[in-house]
Amino acid sequence: MTRAAGRSGSRPGTLANPGPQICDLIEDRAIYGPGSLQGEPYEIDPEFRAFIHRAFEVFPKGHPWEGRRRFKRVGLSVRKGLAKTEKQALLAFCELHPEGPTRFDGWDASGNPVGRPVNSPYIPMLAVSVEQVEELAYGALKYIVEEGPDADLFDSTLDRIVRLNDHGRADGKAVALSNNPGSRDGARTTMNCFDEPHRLYLPRQLKAHQTMDANLPKRPLDDPWSLYVGTAGQPGQGSVAEEIHIEATQIAEGKIQRPDLFYLYRTDDDPERDLSDKDERIRAIAEATGPIGEFGPGQFDEIASKWDRPGADGPYLERVWLNRWKRQGDQAFDMKKIKPGLCRSGERIPKGGFITLGFDGARFRDATALVATSIDTGLQELLGLWERPDDDDLEDDGWEVNEAEVTAAVEDAMTRYAVWKMYADPHTGPKRSARGLRNGLTGWRSGGPPE
Repeated sequence: MTRAAGRSGSRPGTLANPGPQICDLIEDRAIYGPGSLQGEPYEIDPEFRAFIHRAFEVFPKGHPWEGRRRFKRVGLSVRKGLAKTEKQALLAFCELHPEGPTRFDGWDASGNPVGRPVNSPYIPMLAVSVEQVEELAYGALKYIVEEGPDADLFDSTLDRIVRLNDHGRADGKAVALSNNPGSRDGARTTMNCFDEPHRLYLPRQLKAHQTMDANLPKRPLDDPWSLYVGTAGQPGQGSVAEEIHIEATQIAEGKIQRPDLFYLYRTDDDPERDLSDKDERIRAIAEATGPIGEFGPGQFDEIASKWDRPGADGPYLERVWLNRWKRQGDQAFDMKKIKPGLCRSGERIPKGGFITLGFDGARFRDATALVATSIDTGLQELLGLWERPDDDDLEDDGWEVNEAEVTAAVEDAMTRYAVWKMYADPHTGPKRSARGLRNGLTGWRSGGPPE
C-alpha cells in the first residue's frame, strides 16, 4: 500500500508542476550510481516520477505565494533494496546542477512553470556517520557527477562536491555531514538531505537535525527545502523518521491545517496477512515493493526465505522488507506503549513478572540503586536505594555502600521475578577490580555471589 500525506491547501488540480522538467534532466544527464546498473543512463520508474512531480509542485498563478514551493519538507519511506538513497542523490544532483530547473522562474506561454537553477546551492547531506554519508547518498552523488556526461561541470572530493561556473570557480556545493553540522555548516542551506533518518535518534543527532532545519529560512529567496529518505524505524525511539511519520499520519487524518510536508510511505499493512505462510510473505513483499516489481526472477522468494532461518528476527524482517514500524526482537520495551506511565504510585510488579533490571552502583561518593521494569506494562518499581548521606552527617571514617545488602536485593529479584536482562553500571573503586566486577555480575546471574 502506498500512502501519500500532504494536502494541497487549494483546490485539487490547481497546483503548478515543474516536475516534468526535472525528470527530463535526470534522464538526459544522470546515470545509475554504484551497483548492477552503474554508469548506465538513468530511467525513472512510474512511482518515482509521480513522487518527483508531487514533491516539486509550486503554487499557481494568482495565489499569494505564486511560484513558491508547495512543500518545504519531503519524505520518501520505502523498504530496503529499492535504491532510495540513489533517488536522494539524483534529486541532490538536480539541485546542484548548473542547469537544474528546480526553482521557479516564471510561466511559459501555455501557463506552465519554467524552472531555473539554484543560485549558489549549498546542500548538506546528513547521516549517522561521515562514513555512512560517503558510502550512501553522498557517495552515490559523487559517482553520478564524476562518471556522468557533465563531469566537467563539477569538482569533487571525499567530503565536498563543488559546482563550477563558466570561469571554473566554485559556484555552490554539496557536503557530507554527520551528527553535528554546527550553525556555520548550515548557514546558507538551499536543500537539506537526511539519509536513513530512522537512525537519527541520539540527542546530538536530533540537535543536528534541529540546527539544519532552523537554517532553512535564512535564504528565503532561494525557496530552500529538506528531503528525508529511508526505511521504517522502531516505534518509541523518537527518531527523526518517527517524528516525520507521526506528522504525516496526522496530516492524513486532517489534524494539521496547510501542512508543508509531503510524505510517500509504501508498505504492506494488511492486518489479515499471515506471515507464517511463505506465499503470503511473497505477496506482502510485492505490495511493499510497488509497481517496479522484482529486479530479477525469484527475488521476492529469496527475501521471503529469510523468515525461515533459525533465529530469524521477525519484527526486524518486517521492518526492513515490508517497511512496517516494528519493535525488533532484541528491544525490551515497546516505548510507544509504555511511555504514558512508567511509574504509577501504589502499584507493584507481581511476583513472577517478566522484567528487566537496571543497576547503577557507587561505592563511596554517590548512590546505588536497583530498579525493576515490567516488559509487558512498563511499570517501574524501585527495589533498592542506598544513598550517600550529606557530608555534614558523615562519620569520621566516611561512608561505604553495604555490598551485602545490594547483593541480597539482586538475589531476591532474581528469585522473585523472571529476569530477561540486567543492565548494570557498577561502581569501580580501589576495593574491586574490573575482573571482580564481572565476577560479581556473573554471580548474580547464576543465583549467588562468587566465593
